[in-house]
Amino acid sequence: MVLRHSTLRRRLGESNMDRLLVLTVDLGWLVGLESWVVDFSPSSYQTPPWNALDCSRDTVWIPPAIPTRVPNKKYWIIVDMQEPHRVYQVRIVQIANGLHDIKDYVLEMSSVDPYVWEVVESSDAVLVGTSKPQHFGDFNVTSQYWRITMTSITGWPVRIRDFCFFGHKEPNIKIKIVPCETLHTACTLPTEADGTETGYEPPGDQPCHVTVDIHEGIRSVDNPLQVHRSGNVTINPLVSFECGIAYNASAMWTVRANLTTLTYPIEAYWNYLPDRDDVFADKLKLELPWKTMPLGIFMVQITVTMNVTELGHVSIGVAQTWMEVVPLPLVAMLTPGFAARSMPTHDFNIRATDSYDPDELAPADQFSYNWSCEAVVYTDPPVVSGGISACEALLGNLASSSRPDEGELSFKAWGARPGGAIVKVSVVITAEGRPSAYTYLNIHTVPASLAHVTLSCLENCNPTDFVAYKTLHLTCSYPGATNVWTLEEAPSDFPGIDWTNNITAMSTITLIVRPNVFTVRGNYTIRVSNFFDANFPRIAEYRFQVFANPIPMSLLQGNSTDIPPDVCSVFPPEGVSLVDKFCIVCEDFYDELGPLRADIRYEFIPDGVELATTKFPGSGPATIVDIILTVFSGWVLYTPMVDIPPGLIIIELVVSSPDGRNTTVFLDPILIASPNKAQVSEYMDGFYDSSIGPFSKLLSMRSPVEAFSGSVISSGVAAALANKGEDTSEIADKVAENMAAVELEDYDGIVGLSTSTLLVTAFPDFVPGDAQVFSSMSLKSAFEKTRELSENNSMPVDEVNRATALMFTGAVNVFKASEVMAEAEQEGGTTSSNNLEANKEATTRNFEALDVLDDIYLENMMPGYDEDDLFADVYMSTMHVRIKREDPSDGSEKLYTVGGQSDSFVRVPSFSSLLPDGCPDGEVGVQFLESNFNPFEYSNNSRIIRSDVTGLAVKCGNMTIPVSGLDEPLDILTRRENKSLDDLMYIFSTSAPLGNISVFQFFAKKNMSSMSFSVDFNSTLFPQDVTLWLSKHEPPTPDTYDWTATLPVPEGQLYNIPWINETSLVSSAYQWLLPEEEVDITDFDVDNKTKYYIGVQFGTDLDLGSGEIVNFTLYAFETACVYFEENGTHLWQNDGCSVGLMSNITHIHCRCDHLTKFAGFVAPNPLNIQDVLKANILENPIGLILVLTVFSGYLVGILWARKTDRQDIAKAGVALLPGHKLNPRRECQYVITVYTGFRGNAGTTAEITLVLYGIHYESAPLTLRDDNRVLYQQGSVDSFLVSTEQPLGVLTHMRVWHNNAGYSPSWYLGQIVVVNRGTNQTTYFLSNRWLAVDEDDGKIERLIPTAGEEEMTKFRNVFFAKSSRDMNDGHLWFSVKGRPARSPFTRVQRLSCCLTLLYSTMIANIMFFGRGDDFDPPEPLRIAGLEIDPPITLPQLMIGLQSAVIILPVNLLIVFLFRNSGARAPKKSSNKTVDSEPDRRFLKLLQRKPRSNKTFTSNNPDTPSFWYAREKSAIDNSTDQKLGVLQSTLDHDVEVGSSKKRDEDNDGPKKSSLPWWAVFIGWLLVWSASFVAAFFTVLYTLSFGKAKAEAWVFTIVTSFITDLFLVQPFKLLLVAMVFALLVKKPVEDEDPAPTPTGDDEEYIHNDTQGEPPKQKKVWISATGWMRYILTDRSAAYGTESKSPDDERSTLPPDESVLAEARAKSAEKRKRRAAVLEVIVFGLFVTVIMLTAYQERSQLAFYMTQNVKGQIVEGDFSDVSSTKAG
Repeated sequence: MVLRHSTLRRRLGESNMDRLLVLTVDLGWLVGLESWVVDFSPSSYQTPPWNALDCSRDTVWIPPAIPTRVPNKKYWIIVDMQEPHRVYQVRIVQIANGLHDIKDYVLEMSSVDPYVWEVVESSDAVLVGTSKPQHFGDFNVTSQYWRITMTSITGWPVRIRDFCFFGHKEPNIKIKIVPCETLHTACTLPTEADGTETGYEPPGDQPCHVTVDIHEGIRSVDNPLQVHRSGNVTINPLVSFECGIAYNASAMWTVRANLTTLTYPIEAYWNYLPDRDDVFADKLKLELPWKTMPLGIFMVQITVTMNVTELGHVSIGVAQTWMEVVPLPLVAMLTPGFAARSMPTHDFNIRATDSYDPDELAPADQFSYNWSCEAVVYTDPPVVSGGISACEALLGNLASSSRPDEGELSFKAWGARPGGAIVKVSVVITAEGRPSAYTYLNIHTVPASLAHVTLSCLENCNPTDFVAYKTLHLTCSYPGATNVWTLEEAPSDFPGIDWTNNITAMSTITLIVRPNVFTVRGNYTIRVSNFFDANFPRIAEYRFQVFANPIPMSLLQGNSTDIPPDVCSVFPPEGVSLVDKFCIVCEDFYDELGPLRADIRYEFIPDGVELATTKFPGSGPATIVDIILTVFSGWVLYTPMVDIPPGLIIIELVVSSPDGRNTTVFLDPILIASPNKAQVSEYMDGFYDSSIGPFSKLLSMRSPVEAFSGSVISSGVAAALANKGEDTSEIADKVAENMAAVELEDYDGIVGLSTSTLLVTAFPDFVPGDAQVFSSMSLKSAFEKTRELSENNSMPVDEVNRATALMFTGAVNVFKASEVMAEAEQEGGTTSSNNLEANKEATTRNFEALDVLDDIYLENMMPGYDEDDLFADVYMSTMHVRIKREDPSDGSEKLYTVGGQSDSFVRVPSFSSLLPDGCPDGEVGVQFLESNFNPFEYSNNSRIIRSDVTGLAVKCGNMTIPVSGLDEPLDILTRRENKSLDDLMYIFSTSAPLGNISVFQFFAKKNMSSMSFSVDFNSTLFPQDVTLWLSKHEPPTPDTYDWTATLPVPEGQLYNIPWINETSLVSSAYQWLLPEEEVDITDFDVDNKTKYYIGVQFGTDLDLGSGEIVNFTLYAFETACVYFEENGTHLWQNDGCSVGLMSNITHIHCRCDHLTKFAGFVAPNPLNIQDVLKANILENPIGLILVLTVFSGYLVGILWARKTDRQDIAKAGVALLPGHKLNPRRECQYVITVYTGFRGNAGTTAEITLVLYGIHYESAPLTLRDDNRVLYQQGSVDSFLVSTEQPLGVLTHMRVWHNNAGYSPSWYLGQIVVVNRGTNQTTYFLSNRWLAVDEDDGKIERLIPTAGEEEMTKFRNVFFAKSSRDMNDGHLWFSVKGRPARSPFTRVQRLSCCLTLLYSTMIANIMFFGRGDDFDPPEPLRIAGLEIDPPITLPQLMIGLQSAVIILPVNLLIVFLFRNSGARAPKKSSNKTVDSEPDRRFLKLLQRKPRSNKTFTSNNPDTPSFWYAREKSAIDNSTDQKLGVLQSTLDHDVEVGSSKKRDEDNDGPKKSSLPWWAVFIGWLLVWSASFVAAFFTVLYTLSFGKAKAEAWVFTIVTSFITDLFLVQPFKLLLVAMVFALLVKKPVEDEDPAPTPTGDDEEYIHNDTQGEPPKQKKVWISATGWMRYILTDRSAAYGTESKSPDDERSTLPPDESVLAEARAKSAEKRKRRAAVLEVIVFGLFVTVIMLTAYQERSQLAFYMTQNVKGQIVEGDFSDVSSTKAG
């Protein structure tokens, strides 16, 4: 099947070409002749040098022997090939004895004679000690003369089996006509059921179209494609999509019958595509499993639909062909006996009922039987031959139980049967529509006294079609010592049976013949003879027929059975992978059973890529794992145009018959060149294009094999390039990203994805971080899919082993790539980067994938085996995993190892101690891992790792069980890395007199490590004790030392561990170990190079003077045992582990009481205050800088907050409209509260006017003004006291507008709340809309109905109200800006609380910084079969709770004190007690200025005249007016009845109030808590060190900003949403009544009392930022000019005025947009310039000036030209 797109097509000729002219060459291994060798050195030999050139492993070149070794001696051969040959590669086969192997070679060529040598290829990578063929070279050169130079590895003479050239003679060209792929341009559609067709031309000028063909050919009904019903049917389409934009593609197969040719009733097969899970009508390739189709001729049609959504275009391509399903012959069998048997004269029967139809279509009860008998050996036979009557005459009468028509004959006993007669009983079996089958049975008569003998077949039991590659198993019914097996019949060219080597088992009753013995075509008869009676031997025979394997048609007429490799041709014979496409065309083959299936494939062996090996069961052989790519599978012997990977490719052709016979042909190798990197990238861009690329289209049409074939080839090309040192990082990224996006469905997808991944990650230097992450994702997905598919042993073991080996290879490659990248990062000084995070993520996900590997074997595969010691091994040279099943109740000691040469192990006292609670569900086992490199290199402290990494995990079902707190520790032994002790070991080799003390000085090089001393000397010669003294700072003496030991350690105190083969590993008796806690090496000791001294004395002081000298070597080295917190800090830790006594210079012995860590109360980071106070803060000032920066910001914020708090005083309270006289009737008084919204620029400079409508009356227009304060700012709440002539009754609606005056008239109205003072009834008018000419609908007037409870509780209204209140009052940080003016909790207090909260958060964060990662993740929750990973671990929860205990109490207490502290009592008047808030405010105003007017008038023309006096002054005093209002109201309240007022004022609960001095306690807590938290934060940063402190500062700053500006707003909105959805309660204003000013406060508006009213209006009508602008424009509104604010009217502005305003606003927006665009463009240019010039060298200017001075301004007068000779 081929899927093409226009961007990838490489056509080899015109589309109407059916055959191509191909030039081929005899490419292969060049067998060297004796005449080729013209010279060699040495000039003599034991066996000749041409033996090395004959491409045979059976011959050897042996130069003459030499007495001594001669290192680096050269051995050479000069070759003359007689004529030019093109050579591509050489093959070397060593003698493999390690002494005479070559270590390197040089291949040279010369184009002329005498020779001029040029080096073609050289290599020092020849493997020693192996006799496997080694291939070298990737060259393409032509020459006749060659020289081979080799060097022996040991200096002894070389002995070489094979040095063979691969290539061909030039020119040696022969012509073949080979058909290649043809993609037809015409499509056909069926019109009639009888098969007549009509065609139509393909799309002509369509922008996108699809062309479809069938690779097997467009065949007619008279010449259909023949396939066997008992074979897998495959039809391969050829599809070409021509489109440059994204499209979707789908395929649909239909199979229709030609009713006239059906040979079996059609009623049972109306649906010709079987309804099975493994048959897909929408798959691009049609695949029908065997025995699913009926017999007959069928029309097969594929319809491919191309849907171009962007163009609304659909193109449909259709192709048809005819296919004939043919049967296998019926199998006829006669039993008992098969071919012959001896029968006595008593009753016997012959049955043909074991005959069967191998296609399983015709049942046996529908067979017809035609019997006949013939006298073969018979004295005076009554008849010679005939039907049933002849059988009765020769063998006796048939019994009544005979059923000849049903396949059974029963003969009665007949004494007249002559002894020694032979009667041939034959039967012909027929079935409707099937050819007949024939068989016979020879009956040998014996006397009645002898029992009959029969044969039974147990294996390979089709006598008409014996399968040669299977075992033959026969049994005899009569046991006896005289039974003899013989071969009675065989083809003439059969060599005979070797009854010793060809037989698996042979006894008197059993014969088992090995496979591939009966391979010659013909009939065979095996006889068993019993000679109990020598005169009448009894026999039984089994006769079978062997068909020849399929052979090429060209060999039918000859006698040769050797199939030449040129039976197939590859076109072109050479090419470039991914650039050229290739086709393979083979000669037709013949088979006696009819059509044959062809499979063409090749093994891809990429250079430098290692594949893992899998063994399961572990006691069995390893599964062969290789990369096999299938080129084609189908019922024709030619392929479509395909891609082939680079390298030397040997293509394999397998031609198979449906009965299992096959012929395999290996073609001559072809050499495919590797493309360059640009060509590979171009190919991949097209192949992986998600819109038009073949990869995604093939996957979408259920063709994973074809999709991943291209992926594997391109990945293999990338591996070949990487192997040559080219950077393929971009290619790796592309492949890995596309593999991660694949959704796996079957085994083929798993293999394809894993192979692509392992190839693209094979060379770790070129696997970037993103590719590692994507690869780990795809590999984990592959492991999980394998686990799913292999449940309950539902996958064959070989498939599981192969899949896990490929996936494991990819995982190890990713591990290695992670290590290489992380090592490079950390060597460069980087401890935190995106690459390291990618390494961490990839490694973590890879280990999760290996956990799934455990499940595959433990849970899915192992339950099907009963072996006690069952395990699975998956390994590579650098990493090995063993998965072993265990018994949870096993209390015996366990030693876990891995296979191969590893000597690492883990010893467990008992497996049951690892699972004290058992395992209630699932299989129990362990995973033991050994890695020769550090897969956790990304960890910041991985540089300390100098050994192999081992790991042991305990599995219960699919869970990894944490193990800790073991009573007896585990023993872990692992190898040190080479040179791992170079920096940690001292070696002192010396000699000393016996009894003398030798002292050596050394330094400790690593903190928190144990110290070991090992003495190496001849203990047999000097059996005396060895005394060691160790001292710090000063050399030791026998009397002054810090530590001492006497060696050897007594044998009873030596540490030993049971090892394999009943041996033990024992610690050294001459080694002294000082544990970490005892020697206590500190950072100070390492940094300051504290001196350590070790004294050594052999014997005692009494041995002095003996004259004996001891030669010895003392090793002093340090060792530390650590484990990796994979699920925690991702750091190497050492708690719970100690160094064991068996640690030495080659291995590390560790003893640990856990496998993983466990969680509980989390201790904070330790803090040594004394050490920290000694630290130099200048070296690590980041913590202090952060604390001081926060405090500086606080001081600046306090200035702003204090000023804003003073301004809020003017906003509090209820304002009376200027000139408005209150109606004394309370039921006519209304408090109107206006809520301006929080939208951007929601405030207005215009004046607001409204009219209230009740059920009885309506009010006059009320212009809501207050000359003493700023109104209608963004988010402001402004209250006014108004009255009407008569009670309006229940309010129904209101009309509100503004005069569109000022510089920012647009206004966003939230809501208006009206409270009737008489009835205390509150009415809500909800708006939440703009009143603006440039917003919303452009209107400045709204008619707002009264909001009922239903509207009040609507989600939108409750949500806006709740979120607004929480944002501006409830949230501590946001309320600093939005604090309600009436709130007693001032901005200064709120900002101070923020300071304390921030410092408290900093100290809590730094105390537990990094501690939450020290613990294992929680086990997943299982609900209804689903696994859910908890989002938080127990340690993280504990840290949260502990942090809350630190932060919340003090901060909540401070807020409580500030919010609830009462106001300080004002000074008492001498004649009156002030109790109420209005009284206090009244007296405050009274003290400032006495009341002078008692007549209240107004200039406001909107107010009815009857509310004002007839005379009015020119300029009113606003303070007097407000005072008059308050006094009038107060007097009226007293007159009407003070009791009623008290009842109304006290209605509802009041907040509890603390004493006024409680606020001072709050301030004390603010400063004390802030200081303590800030101080200890600085100390912690000093203890962390600079790098960790900077990391913490970065973390806390980013988390604070993220939390404040992203998380907190989201949480507020979420709470408001939940409140609006669930509570559905209107949000009420909880702000208290206005409080009087403090002693240090004053009303802001009092400062402006002396100003003229008209100038004052400019200041009070501006909002927010407009106030600043208007300060420069206030001069324009003096007393002589008329301000727009004076333009008041009882009606909104005219529409014409508004239209003009809208036009001006639109123009203003355009100007603003233009300015913004210029600013953005300027910023963009600035960024570009900074980016372009930031790397510019500072020396560029000087370099330019220097060159200019040298060339432009230089003096060239001394330069002269050289005179011509």
